[in-house]
Amino acid sequence: MENSKPLLILLCVICAMVGSNGIENPQFTVVHSESDFEIRLYRESAWMSAYVPEISFEKATREGFHRLYQYIRGANSGSSELEMTAPVLTSTIPVAKSVEHYVKFYLPTEFQEAPPHPLPELNLQFDKWRRHCVAVREFSGFATDNNIDQQVEALLTSIARSQTGNSIVLEDKHAYTIAQYNASFHLSGRLNEVWMGVLSGKGLFQYIEGANLNNSRISMTLPVLTSIAPEAGPLYSSAYIVQFYLPVKFQGSPPVPLPELNLQPDAWASHCIAVRKFSGFARDSNVVAEAEKLAVSLSRSPWGNSTSPDSKYAYSIAQYNSPFRFIGRVNEVWVDIDGSKIVGCSSDAVATF
Repeated sequence: MENSKPLLILLCVICAMVGSNGIENPQFTVVHSESDFEIRLYRESAWMSAYVPEISFEKATREGFHRLYQYIRGANSGSSELEMTAPVLTSTIPVAKSVEHYVKFYLPTEFQEAPPHPLPELNLQFDKWRRHCVAVREFSGFATDNNIDQQVEALLTSIARSQTGNSIVLEDKHAYTIAQYNASFHLSGRLNEVWMGVLSGKGLFQYIEGANLNNSRISMTLPVLTSIAPEAGPLYSSAYIVQFYLPVKFQGSPPVPLPELNLQPDAWASHCIAVRKFSGFARDSNVVAEAEKLAVSLSRSPWGNSTSPDSKYAYSIAQYNSPFRFIGRVNEVWVDIDGSKIVGCSSDAVATF
């Protein structure tokens, strides 16, 4: 027990500094907010990270803190002392049958571009973040091995119940980060957060939440469409285009997206498509098989030779449900049909985006 006392004292010093006023934080913008969670867009930032394998969340946090604290107190190439920042993060990443942890310290502004190198024995890594979104849910009390799984499940449940849940696609629902803001001896009013990375439908999600020149909020629509464009990617690989149908009020004049989102309007003339429904989740392992089933069905019908030669997409997958809905899921595979060969399918030039 005696050997553990210096470390415990050290952690109190770190947490006391985190809980004090004037602590620098990473910059973010809230792009979506609900009663019990929000989506934040974090700017590019630099962190120092301590890798800790295969132990509990609490033990990983203590060990990572210890190494990071030595770094900010001068165990670096410039013998520089760095101001404390908040929050301190502990990320948990599942790997095979175990987990890995990364304890992270946000570098102060003056060290964002050129941080001092940590001493090799600390085994720390520089971690440069791109702009990215995270789903965030606050919780109080202490973050412990006994409650963090419950907090992760609470965030997943909140997203699933959200009206925009089917537009929030998580990077990995088994990977999460716990952000801690308070001293270990701070017993009341404690602030912690659970973070989960949000994938890019990101660009579309940010757009409908107001990242456009009008700052307009746009209601969610269905389905979300992923189209496969053969040979449109690098080295003639397939490319994937994710599309969001604009509500009627924005059809004539959609808000212009912010340039950094790299979104383009896509005007559809009225046209016919062949559609085949399928259930479950749309995955890499089954969408090709579903497209092939549609092709077989078409070949046995009077429209076997009616697929459009002018379509820029091989096929599209339409998804109607949140990724957190497990029962009664509805998906469709779509293929464009040549309207000149089918009565009622000629274009009347009605446009959508």
